[in-house]
Formats: sequence, C-alpha cells, structure tokens
Amino acid sequence: VPSAEPSASIASLAVPGKLNAVGQMVYTAGAYQGLHMVNAANPAAPVLAGVLTTSGTANDVAVAGDMAFIADGATGLLQANVSVPVAPTATYTVSVGASGALAVTVEADIAYVAAGASGLVAVQFYDHLTPPVIVGGFDTPGTALDAAVAGEYAYIADGDAGLMIADRFPL
Repeated sequence: VPSAEPSASIASLAVPGKLNAVGQMVYTAGAYQGLHMVNAANPAAPVLAGVLTTSGTANDVAVAGDMAFIADGATGLLQANVSVPVAPTATYTVSVGASGALAVTVEADIAYVAAGASGLVAVQFYDHLTPPVIVGGFDTPGTALDAAVAGEYAYIADGDAGLMIADRFPL
C-alpha cells in the first residue's frame, strides 16, 4: 500500500477532535480549547487565522456560510459569527438537554445535534441577529453520540442501541 507524507502541519495549543473544511478554511473543535480556524490557502504553510474560546467542551463543529455551530458539551449548541476569521464572535447558545451537545451536522438552515441521553435535537438558524430555535427532535433509546443527514433521513450513532434512522420531515 503506498503511503503519503503530509505536505504541512500547524502547531497549535488545541488538540483538534473534529474538523470541518470549507473552501480554504479549516475549522477545528478542540475539547477544552474551543474553535480554531486555520487558513489552508497554501497547504504547504497553513496559518492559524483565529480562535474562539468557548465555555464548554468543544466536541464538534459544522459550518454554514459565515456561521459556525459548535457542539459545546454542557453549554449546548453555540452559534458563532466567523465572517472575520481573525475575530470570531459567539452570537447565541441553545440548550439541547442535560447531556449537552456531543456532535453537530448542518443541512440547509437546520443544525442537527446529537445530544446524548436527550437524543437528536433540530435547531433552525437564521442569521447573526436572530436567535436560533429548536424546531424538533426525538429521544432515542440509547445515547446519541453523533449524527449525519442525507436526503430525507437523519442517521444517529446511538451508543449501545446502534444506528437509528429517522425521517427528518418532520423531525
């Protein structure tokens, strides 16, 4: 099996757990270090563009336009304005249940949050001036650890209960 060597790396105080790449920007969620934004326009020399410290445990990140959504543990879902990467700002937080936000994925204007014992929570977002709103969700038999969406379905990694598949219209 052929192996590839990385073209570059960037040292950081954060230990990235999950990441999301959009265009030339790479957004990383680092458990206790928050959100880091890396400009990878030159893959041989990536540059740390900005950092947003969060009050929770940044478990995951999803990006839609100039908004980042951070699954921030017990804090919940954190919406951030990342239109200016050198100066990201937290705009809203949505509580998603006692277990907090463990993972997030975005489709259209809905953030789907894997919320542990609270199952899957759907949060509709609008812009930086309008608070996001919980528009649906359901409790799963296990512990919702991760989520993905494709077409009409949401897929939930539900711990010991296995894979759950749900129709997202309506959720």
